[in-house]
Amino acid sequence: MRRYPLAILACALVLACWSATGLAADSPRADINLATATDLQRVKRIGPKTAAKIIEYRTARGGFKKLAEVTEVNGIGPKTLDTIACEFMVPAEGPLPCGRGEATAGSVAPPSASGKINLNLANQSELTQLPGIGPKKASAIIAYRSENGYFDEVDDLQKIKGFGPKTVARLAPHLAVKVRFNEAGEAELRALGFANAVRILEFRRIVGRFQSVQDLEQIPGLDERALAAVEDLLIFD
Repeated sequence: MRRYPLAILACALVLACWSATGLAADSPRADINLATATDLQRVKRIGPKTAAKIIEYRTARGGFKKLAEVTEVNGIGPKTLDTIACEFMVPAEGPLPCGRGEATAGSVAPPSASGKINLNLANQSELTQLPGIGPKKASAIIAYRSENGYFDEVDDLQKIKGFGPKTVARLAPHLAVKVRFNEAGEAELRALGFANAVRILEFRRIVGRFQSVQDLEQIPGLDERALAAVEDLLIFD
C-alpha cells in the first residue's frame, strides 16, 4: 500500500472534518426495508399511494432481497428505480449505481477513457445511442444488469434474449465494461455507487493518481460496500 506524506495526510484530515460537518459529504443511503412512507415520499415520482404499495409489497415478501425487486411494484419503472437507488439500498446487496436515469435522449454518456459507452453504467437513453439499439433492447440490458449485476465482458450480452453473436459483434467496438478510475468524473463515480464522489475527486486532486484499490481505502468516509461492489470493474493505470 502506498504511504502518503504527512502533508497529504493532513489534507485528508481536512476532508474528514468536512465530512463530519456535512460540508463535503453526501448522506449514506438508507435501508429500504426500514423506510417509512414519509421516507419513500422524499424520492421524486413517489407519492403517498406508491409509497403505500411499496410498503405493502415489502411486508408481503418479508422484505426486499435486492433493490431491483421494487420494480415489481406497480408504477415503479427503471427511471424511478434509478432515483430510489440514490437514496436507498438493501444492505446485504450494497449500493447500486444511480443518478443516470434522468438524462435526456440527446445527452451523451460519460465515455470510458477509450471513448466507448460503458455497458455497466449507461442508462436507457445512452444505450439507445448504440447502433441498432432501441428503447426495448436498452431496457432489456438494464433489467438484466439490475437482476444479475455488472457485465464481466461485452460477450455477456448474449445471455439476453435478442442479442445474438452478430449483434454483439456489431456492438463490441462501441462498448466498454471497465472504468479507469483515475480518469473518472463525478457523474461516472456516482454511477458506480459512490455518493461521496466530490470528496473522492478532491482527494485525488490532492494526492494524485491512485495506484490500486488499497489506495482508495485511505479516502475519509469511503463507502466500503460501494467499493466492494465495483472493485472488479476498476482499472488503475
